[in-house]
Amino acid sequence: AYDNIDNNDTLSKIASNAYHKTCTNLEKSNRENVLPFIVLGSWVESVYILTYACAGSEPEDGIYEELYAQKRHLEGLIAYFSDILNSENNTEKEEIKSKLLKLKELKSEYDKIELLENEKPNAEKLKEVIILIQELRAELV
Repeated sequence: AYDNIDNNDTLSKIASNAYHKTCTNLEKSNRENVLPFIVLGSWVESVYILTYACAGSEPEDGIYEELYAQKRHLEGLIAYFSDILNSENNTEKEEIKSKLLKLKELKSEYDKIELLENEKPNAEKLKEVIILIQELRAELV
C-alpha cells in the first residue's frame, strides 16, 4: 500500500479517482452545490498543513517554495469559483461570492511578494499569506 507514497503519478491518479467518485455520488443525491466547498476545503487543508511544515524550516529546505508555488493552484481555484458564480445552476451564490473574495484577497497577498533573481521565498515574505490561509481554514472548519 505504501509502495507508491512518493509516486506523484499514482497519487494524482488516486486523487482524481476520489474526485470523480465524489462527483458521481453528489450528482446521484442532487448535492452538486457542495462540490466547490469540498474542492476549496481540500486545497485549504493541504496548504494549511504546508504552513505548519514551514515553521522552523529554512528557505533552502524548499517548503517555502512549495507554499509560494500554491499561487498557481489558487489562481485555478479563483477561476473555478468565478465560473460557478456566473453559472445559472449556482444555488449558493452568496457563499460562493464570499469565498471568492477571500481567495482574491489571498492572491493579492501573493502578488505583493517580490523575489529577486534566484531569491527563495522565506517566512517573512510569506507571513501575510500564511496568516490568511490560517484564517480561511478557521472559517471553513
